[in-house]
Parts: sequence; structure tokens; C-alpha cells
Amino acid sequence: MTKKPLDREVMDSYELKIIATDSGKPPQSASSVLSITVEDVNDNPPVFPQKSYSVTVRENEPPHVILSAVATDADIGYNAIIHYTITGETTSFHVGEFSGDIATLQPLDYESQSQYVLILKAFNPGEPHLQDTANITVTVEDVNEEGPTFDQSSYYKVLLDSSTAGSLVVDINARDEGKGYDEGIFYNISGGNSEGLFSLSSTTGELRLTRDLSKQSVPLYYSLNITATDSGLPPLSTSVKVSVIIAPMDVSFPVFLEEAYHPAPLSEKSPTDTFVVEVRALYKLPVNYSIASGDEKGYFIIHSSSGIVRTHKNLELEDFPVNFKVRATDSSNAVIFNEVEVKVEVIDENNFPPVFPSSLLEERLPEHSPATQIVQLKAQDNDTGRNGFLTYGILNGHRLKFRINETTGILYSTAPFDYEEEPTEYQVVVYAEDDGIPEKKRGYCTVVIKITDINDWPPVFDPVSDFSVHENVPVGFIVGKITASDRDTGDNAFVLYNLTGEGENVFEIDQIQGIIKIRNSPDYETMNKYNLTVTAINNKSAPFYQAATHVSIAVIDVNDNAPVFVQSSYSASINMVNPVGTPVLTVSATDRDQGQNGLIEYYILPDPTVSPFFLIEDLSEGKIITPGNLSRSGEMHLTVMAKDKGSPPLNGTAVVTLSVFDNRPFVPRLNKSEISISVSENTGVDYLIYDFAVVETSGKPIYYTVVSGNERGHFRLDTESGELRTAVNLDYEEVSQYVILIQANKRVSSAAEFQRSGNLLL
Repeated sequence: MTKKPLDREVMDSYELKIIATDSGKPPQSASSVLSITVEDVNDNPPVFPQKSYSVTVRENEPPHVILSAVATDADIGYNAIIHYTITGETTSFHVGEFSGDIATLQPLDYESQSQYVLILKAFNPGEPHLQDTANITVTVEDVNEEGPTFDQSSYYKVLLDSSTAGSLVVDINARDEGKGYDEGIFYNISGGNSEGLFSLSSTTGELRLTRDLSKQSVPLYYSLNITATDSGLPPLSTSVKVSVIIAPMDVSFPVFLEEAYHPAPLSEKSPTDTFVVEVRALYKLPVNYSIASGDEKGYFIIHSSSGIVRTHKNLELEDFPVNFKVRATDSSNAVIFNEVEVKVEVIDENNFPPVFPSSLLEERLPEHSPATQIVQLKAQDNDTGRNGFLTYGILNGHRLKFRINETTGILYSTAPFDYEEEPTEYQVVVYAEDDGIPEKKRGYCTVVIKITDINDWPPVFDPVSDFSVHENVPVGFIVGKITASDRDTGDNAFVLYNLTGEGENVFEIDQIQGIIKIRNSPDYETMNKYNLTVTAINNKSAPFYQAATHVSIAVIDVNDNAPVFVQSSYSASINMVNPVGTPVLTVSATDRDQGQNGLIEYYILPDPTVSPFFLIEDLSEGKIITPGNLSRSGEMHLTVMAKDKGSPPLNGTAVVTLSVFDNRPFVPRLNKSEISISVSENTGVDYLIYDFAVVETSGKPIYYTVVSGNERGHFRLDTESGELRTAVNLDYEEVSQYVILIQANKRVSSAAEFQRSGNLLL
């Protein structure tokens, strides 16, 4: 068992050396190496490397990835899968569900919002729902969107031909947003000064003559372009028109401030009475202004006193440009006049950018799909004509993988995708661009294309080691675990396990977890090794791939069989008198267990009347011997035990019946070795004094003799019966005591006799 909880992230595997030592002297030991793999559980949340991020984005930039905030998870496999979401301003930003890439969905506008605060969440999709968050601050960087503005829309100056070098022509003033005039502004003459007649201060905007003017007979017109450039990033410029007329001292007709007028183009949607241009003429007397020619369709009217030209009706684009003449006439003499040309252009003004119905679309594409249509994008532009004519393109996002029809807006894939080997999510920024004037405008849509998995991978088994299990373990005991992995995801990676082979009735497998358990307790003695086949199959989505692996399970013997004697009882015959080490018989037992559990030793169970007379010569062989002579003849019973070396040891017993033959030489033995008898005198002849007898004849003939003490012949002994009688009448005064030695003899055919004597005291 474990001493404390295991942490796979600290150590994912262990190798333990198990040593078993007995208590003998000297102690003996054996060892085995146990490899333990720690399985992962979802106990670690995703972790961002930092708790907050700050990123600066320039305003007006097209949609793009602004930050990749990737979290890590110390778990592995499915437990380490991380998904990302954002909360807060979700209309302007998008995060890749699997990548953690945060992208803008539209160009940001500093003036609308200069900062965004988002919360980025990384989480595990399974249970428990572990997560981490990070604060994202997006600062919008103000860019220089507008150039300097002049204090006048245009400048006019009339100089007499008597003006000298250094004379101030006009002081041009421009300013940048939030600053004073000329502050941070750089001026230059960008056109119309080919003769070098004018010089311009780059810092103050003062325009002066570079030389004295010469006398003129007719007005000279100079049209200068003055450019003011600010100090922003990037620097922006704005230009203004400066009209300079050099008039003769004695001019006798109206002089226009410009040689020709080219007002800014008008929009075809300009309403009636829209200001077009102000025409001005210099003269010593008041003048009247009128449209002399060129406006046959009556699009314009002019104020006779101010010279302001306005629209008179709605404009038709196809009728323009229109060149008409404006006349300035001496108010007191109609024959004195001058004319100037006015050229008016009309454009279809590009007022609106293209707009997609949504700035974010999600589409799914199965992996391995051939080049195919994904989605048709359609933007709307409220302009008309070329200003509303849209073309589509891909701004960024894997152009090698996708293309778009610039006319129809249909987005296509160009190659198959592999869910397992390539990114599973693509962010393609599509733009719709109009053909507007004076500038083209764009709208954007981010298409998130998620590659979906198909069941294209079979299960693959992890390396399988051989298992072992002790016999007789209970039903439900876990033998081991088989793991198959599938590179697909979701239902396509769902694997069911099945077990077949010679051990189906002994083992079973958990279909979901791949855990092999005991179905019926195994018996080593019935079968000690099983070869199983485990299959793993995808069965939730077609095609149903499967794989197989072979599993070997060895059954380890336990001491569950007691030794059994070959015979339940044994019998043998043996002499009573034996030399040391005389074999009696060999008993034999068998044990169905193996190894130590099947090694047998033999013992004689203690019995004080029998067991001291027998030994087991070799405990492992069961050979019974005698250490010497036996105590008696007849039948003896030994109980022999066969005990194995298992833990705990088991044993069996058998009874050995011995027929003991007395093989000793027969020596008669009188029932008493010394006898004292008192006999009265004068008992007469043939008086029975004593009847001698031996203890045991063993069927042998016995005869008795007087060895000594009857020298006077006072007694007579019956050699056959052993009766001792008086041969004379005994007299106390003659002999008061007799000591007679009687001998019992075994009658044999040869001269050899076995004798045993006894003394009789009278």
C-alpha cells in the first residue's frame, strides 16, 4: 500500500526492489523488481505564465492577432487539453478556442475607445472544471489620422507690378489638432514656383517675393501649392492653393483672382443651392458677375454681386465635367468686362465602407476534405456605382490553405487538412473592398474555420507486459490494465475493450477502462498460464477500426494442496532383533503444488510406545529405518506425516502397520530365579515340594534337571513336568536346609542346549 498520496507530476513511475528474507541461520533471501506507473488524474488547472498582459494596438490597423497568451497544464493527455474564452469586449476581439491567440475583429478607433480590459480564461473541458484567468489590457495607440488644417480654404493675393523683393505676399497659417498655429508645422512650396519668384518660411509660413517685379501690361497669374506637414507618426500633410495675381499699375478692366477656377469635385448627390465656388475680380469700380456660356443645361447660378456660384438643380453624373465662363462686367459700362473659365467635376462620392452582416463567422470543415467551398461571404455597401462595387480578398490567415473568389466572395479550401498533424483552428480575415473615389474603403470579417475530426485512426495499444496472479484470488480481483490510445478525438476516439481466448471463463475485462479482473478464481493445478487476446474497437463512429494485442497471464501457485500419500495405509514385517539402520519400508506422498509448496518432508508422529524405535532416514525420501532392536514382537502401528514447505505448511498422514517377529534365540526362563519354601519334616516320600515352570515356551520342548544340592538323593525331579518331590522322608535333625539348583533346558536335536537355572532354598 502507499504511505502517502502519489503525485504523477512529481514522479510518474517507480521501481521498487522487493526483498524477501527468511528467519533461518544464515538468513536466505530473494528479490524482485516491481515497476509502478502513476496514472494521471485531472488535478492541475491550466496556468498562465503571468496574471496580466498589456498590449498596444495602433488604431485603424486591419484585424490581426495582437497577443498569444498560452497557458500550460501539468497534467497529460485529455486532462491537459486547454480551451480559451474571453469575457468583456467580445464584439471587437476574438480568441482562438485552442490556440489562445487574441485577434481584433475590426480596426480599433482611438477616438471611440482608447482602452479595453478583457478577461482571458483557460479551462479544462472535462470534470473537474479547472481554470485560470489573466487580465488583458489593450491600449489603443492614437495615430496621426488628420493632417494640418489651414486657417483659410484658399489664399488670394494681388500684387502690383511695382512690388519689390522681400515683400510679404501672404502669411499662411496651419495648425495640428490641439496645437497652436505653426506649432510643429513644416511648410514648403510643393508646386507652381518653377520661376523661383517666391520663397516660403518653413516654420512661419510667410510667403515673400524673391526679386523685384517688372512692369506688366497684362495681369500675370501664379497658382502655388503650399504643403504643411505635421510632426505626427506618421507625419501627415495637407495642401492649400495660393493664387497670386501681378497686376499692372494702370489696369483698365476687371482682373480675376485666378486664371481659371477648379473648385473641388461635387457629389452627384449634392442638393440644390450647394456652394460651388466664389469667383472674385478686382476692379476700381463695382462689377456684376454672370455665367456667360458653357452651362447650357442650367446646373448653376451665380450671385451677381458676390460672385458665389451655387447649384441650381440636381446633378447628373454623366453630364460632367462642365466648363463654363463667368463674366465680370463694369457696372457702369457694359463694354468693359473680363471672363474666366470655371471647370466643375462631379463624382459619385464614396461615403460608406463595405459592411459584413457579422464581423465573426464560425465554420466547420471535416479533415481530409478535398478542396471545397466553405462559405459565401457577402458584404453590403450603401454607395452606388463604382463606390458600391465590391471585390473580396484574404487579408491574412494561411493563404496557402484558403482562397476566395474576389467577385462572389466564396471562400474555398485549397488542400485537405489533417486534424491530428496540423492546427485544428484557422482564423482567416476576409476583406471586402469597394472601388470608391477618392479612396477605396474596406470592411472586414474574421472567419474561424474549425477542422473537425473524422475517425481515421485505429486504436493503438500501449506496450503490454506479462501479468501474473496468484491462484485462488477472489472474484473481482484486478490483474492489470490494458490501455489503447486513439489519435482521434471525441466519439472517434472512444474505445471499447473485449477479451477472448482460453481464459474467457477465468478473466474478464472492463469494456471502458481496460481493467482485467478475475471472473472465476484460477487454479494453478488446472492451468498455470493463459494467453488472452484483447481487442480495442471504435464503436461510436464509422468506420469501426479495431486493434488486438496478446496478453499473457501466469498463475502463481499458492499452497492450497496438502501432500497425499500414495497409499492411505502401509504394512510391513520386521524382526524384533535388528542391526542399526535396518530399513522397514519407504512411504511416498505427492503434492499438486509447485516449488516450495510442493516439496515434501516426512515425519513419524510421536507415540511413546512405538515412535522411539523408528526413524526417518532422509526427511525428503520417506525411508523408515530402525535404530536397533524392537521392544516386543507382535503388531505395531506408526503414524507417518508428509508435510510440505509452503507457508503455511500443509500435511497429510498415513498409518503403517508392522508385524514384528521375535527372532531372538529361545532361552527358557523360569518364572522365579530364587524360591524359598518351608517344608515340614516327616512329610513322607513323593511329597510335592514345588512345580517349576518357564515363563514362555514358544512351543519349544523343555526339560528340567537338578544341577546341584541333591547329592544325597533326597529329592526327585520330573524332567518333563518340572515337579520336584521328596524321594525320602525328610528329617529336620538330619538336614535342616537344602539349596537346590534347578535348570530348565530347551530340548534340541543337537548337543547344543539353551539353559536357564534357578535356586530353590528349602
